[in-house]
Amino acid sequence: MLLYITSLEDRVRGWSLTWQRLAKELTGALRDVLRIATSRGHLLVGGEPHRS
Repeated sequence: MLLYITSLEDRVRGWSLTWQRLAKELTGALRDVLRIATSRGHLLVGGEPHRS
């Protein structure tokens, strides 16, 4: 039986990479949403009332 034990430092490094990857994916998704909303005229200009 092979027992794999990681150090706390290795685990933290892995979590950091996971969070960085997630942040990049979310940033890209938000960029896409904003790009599409802007192209369709769905973004509000500052001070413009919200339409329901």
